[in-house]
Amino acid sequence: MGLTQGQVLFAAGLILLGILFLIANLGLFDITAGGVVSTLWPLVIIALGLWKLATDRGVGLAAPAILIGLGVVFLLASLDILPWGSSWPLVIIVIGLAILLQGVQLRKNGGAPEGDDSVSIIAMFSGAERRVTSQAFRGGKISAIFGGGELDLRDARLAPGAVLSITALCGGVENKQKGTGGPATPLLTVNASVTFGGLEIKN
Repeated sequence: MGLTQGQVLFAAGLILLGILFLIANLGLFDITAGGVVSTLWPLVIIALGLWKLATDRGVGLAAPAILIGLGVVFLLASLDILPWGSSWPLVIIVIGLAILLQGVQLRKNGGAPEGDDSVSIIAMFSGAERRVTSQAFRGGKISAIFGGGELDLRDARLAPGAVLSITALCGGVENKQKGTGGPATPLLTVNASVTFGGLEIKN
């Protein structure tokens, strides 16, 4: 049984509170309102990544991994543990690791490789367009991270139980499809995780 949203927020709060007091005990900053805001703002990014990791189901680990990784890098720089002039390459490393993580997860969870009846799209710092004409489309995964993805399903028919998982982090995804033909027409289930990005579904 998964955690409720309230349990996730409570656990994330405990983690952040523990980090706050640990950093203060190490003498890295003074516990004042100004010190907390100016020094520990990256904890907000880390908290968002933890929240998405715990609550978003079936949409991939790349977006939460990037948020948590960038939050840690910014926190280290803010605390002068690893100055920004030295730590900025870690941002590139985090993004590269996230790409590999997303690819591994797609292979692990996606079953058979992409074919006429499914899609596997990763748009990283680029754009990707895919037009599907399958008459039994089963779904797939789309990840747009600092990029954009477009899926055109207007000439396709859906198989029963079709599921499309979408991750958009600082990027956008557009899904074009035909309107439903009636109660008996199969529907496409969309699981989406959108952070600082956009998702548009056109019927």
